[in-house]
Amino acid sequence: MCTPLPDGPLSAQARRQLEQERDQLRTLLADTQRVYQIVQGSIPTFQQLVLTTHAQVAAAKRTLMQARGICSTSTTSSPTSMSAYSWPSSTCTSPSPSSPAMSRAQSFSSVQPHCEATDNENTNQDDSISPLGTLLDPQLILERLEQEHVALGLKLSQLLREKAEAEETKKRLGDSMKRSKARVREIERRLGE
Repeated sequence: MCTPLPDGPLSAQARRQLEQERDQLRTLLADTQRVYQIVQGSIPTFQQLVLTTHAQVAAAKRTLMQARGICSTSTTSSPTSMSAYSWPSSTCTSPSPSSPAMSRAQSFSSVQPHCEATDNENTNQDDSISPLGTLLDPQLILERLEQEHVALGLKLSQLLREKAEAEETKKRLGDSMKRSKARVREIERRLGE
């Protein structure tokens, strides 16, 4: 709150005090102007980040909804329809041409079947420890997509808060500069009387 300017003719001491206040306000105005420009320049950056993140949130939501539809459909579909999302339940695999198993198989006069039947217990155990099966588990994929969607949503909320804070800071700095400029003009007018 600015103190009222003295009435009547100014004494030497009153003049010095007004001159000091004017000089201090000019210094404050210069500093405030620099901060104002920095804050003002940050707002377009925040705006661009908000737009980009908003698009990412929308894309993540679409992907999540599609994944939910796939998981929902897979519960009533045949096992082969989930081949892109789950590890095959069969324990029979074909060896690669360069594997030792294939080299040994080629040395026999008659080709022996590579796959051997296993009981249900062994089959379930093999499937449960398959790392690829875990990675391709539709439920885990869905959970990961949900986490990504939530993380992007939190990032967007944070950016919106920071953008609002920057705009509020810009407004407060602008109002402060207006008051300081008005006070400087008032002092200079009084000193010129």
